[in-house]
Amino acid sequence: MQFTLSHQAPISTDALIVPVAQGTNLDAIFSLVAEKTGVPADLIKGDFKAGAKEIHTLYFNENQQSKRIFLLGLGEAPRTIDVLNAFRSLVFKRKANLPTNLSVSFLHKNAPDNPAPWVEASVNGLLLGGYDIGLYKTDKKPEDAAPDFNIEIAVSEEHLAAASEALKRGQAFEKIHGLGLHALIAVSRGSENPPAFIVMEYKPKSDQPLKKIGLVGKGVTFDTGGLSIKPSTNMHLMKSDMGGAAAVLGTIEVAAKLQLPLHIIGVIPATENSVDALSTKPGDVIGSYQGKTIEVIDTDAEGRLILADGLTYAVRNFAPDVLIDLATLTGSCIRTLGTYAGGLFSNNDALVGQLNEAGERTGERLWRLPLWDDYNKELKSDVADLKNFSGNPAAGAITAAKFLEAFIEKHPAWAHMDIAGMAIADSEFSSQKSATGFGIRLLIDYMQSLINDAKA
Repeated sequence: MQFTLSHQAPISTDALIVPVAQGTNLDAIFSLVAEKTGVPADLIKGDFKAGAKEIHTLYFNENQQSKRIFLLGLGEAPRTIDVLNAFRSLVFKRKANLPTNLSVSFLHKNAPDNPAPWVEASVNGLLLGGYDIGLYKTDKKPEDAAPDFNIEIAVSEEHLAAASEALKRGQAFEKIHGLGLHALIAVSRGSENPPAFIVMEYKPKSDQPLKKIGLVGKGVTFDTGGLSIKPSTNMHLMKSDMGGAAAVLGTIEVAAKLQLPLHIIGVIPATENSVDALSTKPGDVIGSYQGKTIEVIDTDAEGRLILADGLTYAVRNFAPDVLIDLATLTGSCIRTLGTYAGGLFSNNDALVGQLNEAGERTGERLWRLPLWDDYNKELKSDVADLKNFSGNPAAGAITAAKFLEAFIEKHPAWAHMDIAGMAIADSEFSSQKSATGFGIRLLIDYMQSLINDAKA
């Protein structure tokens, strides 16, 4: 779908969608539609009640062309999710016979004073309605595919800038939804800012890179804890909860500058974990990119949820030889190791040895903790495939790592680095805690050792 914004009444397209909420300016809207179509306003009012997902179609001729108006009901006092669902339902039900040139009008006194949230929701809904859920089926029917729509969205001139940002957010969120990154979406629901899923790839000039390394970084740009809200004392430091993502970004940048003969993939699921009426609640069951269902016990155990999607995505789409994730994941790791080392978990002894040696050389030290299957029972759920938090205050860093292990698709060379105590620290260079860049020198040293071993 292609989207454009306009502040003119959208008459040039083949069909106009007018979203209508119950009880708001209905007479004014019906009068405008009656003027355009020639159908009496009272007749329109009698046939259309603006109920949720209700669709009423009217026809008219303009410049010797046949055109349509779709009145789209949003129900009473609609939330943004209601707007999204109404547009999604319209496209899903009518995609086989909708014209490809469409307009959506927020010029008819049919939207809030600031229509931007509705613009974002309508874009989400239009894109989701056209999503081909049977994308990989081989026996698809032609009518299952959505046309390539061109959609013009009209708002008043004063709202063009806000609507433009809303349009971008709507399109970005849809791509994430279309990929099936359900755990990332669940964490992001409490934020007004859309999530991002960043995929980076560095390929060396040589045709035969020595290895393919997959890096996954936790990118929670601010963590309130969600509805399982954190104490206020140190919450201002939670802008640091993207330390793993920053390390992945920095590592790939350095590797590219050094032109290392390695193929490196970086995957960063990024979002805020905030509080809103739409926030995921403790007790909710959510999906994941892998397909496993997750019972959310604690919304402050959000990092492992977004990493779950990132890890599976990296394995399925890039099949790296080595898979490493970095995350400011648990306070438990800080209570265990303090601010002197990061926690290391791995299913591969050789990889542990290589990372430990790199940590000793660079001063960015790691300490291995167990991944015994005894801990699996801590994540057993009665209603889902597993739960995101054991509820047990003991062994929190270990059970978090066991949760991540469930999403690596049995990759034979995986390491998880819990850098919660290392990503920020007190220093002489700032009056408050500041970022350390922990993990970048360690990973570059590890990669350089792989190169040296290959040359030996």
